[in-house]
Amino acid sequence: MQHRFPERKEIEQDDQTRKIRKTLLRKEWIMRRITFGVALAMSLGTAILPVGQASAAAPPAGAAASTEIASLARWSNCNESVMCMFHKKNGNSVAYKLRTRDANFANNKFSDDHKANDAMKSYWNRSGRTYCFWVNKNYKPANGPFRVLPGRRGNFPQPWYNDISSARPC
Repeated sequence: MQHRFPERKEIEQDDQTRKIRKTLLRKEWIMRRITFGVALAMSLGTAILPVGQASAAAPPAGAAASTEIASLARWSNCNESVMCMFHKKNGNSVAYKLRTRDANFANNKFSDDHKANDAMKSYWNRSGRTYCFWVNKNYKPANGPFRVLPGRRGNFPQPWYNDISSARPC
């Protein structure tokens, strides 16, 4: 069997094909980054509407970009596919990450050693499931559960603000 060397024309076509593929991959990568940026910007401007609660006020139309960047930094330690709770308003603390359920937060702590029971002030549900929160341990309904839909974030309203003791998917 004789080996045939490619002719110059074939080599040039292969190089051109590689350049086209590289350009297309670069454009695809750029479009993904743009899509991610748009989705992120939309999530920063999304109002949180707890079930049965009044609508939250929308941010001013001319809010500065620095405000959005600061907001992103506050919420940034909440990973995808978990329910995050924070011991400060507006996600401005380390996150307590809940992957399934917890009937009693009494022995739990945040990574900064802050107690978790009766200390939750804000939330971000990145789990893809609706979560319910109770002010009593073992999901006992003193006031009924506070429901957080997937993708929502905000501050817990009264009576749940700073008084949550258990949570699970609804």
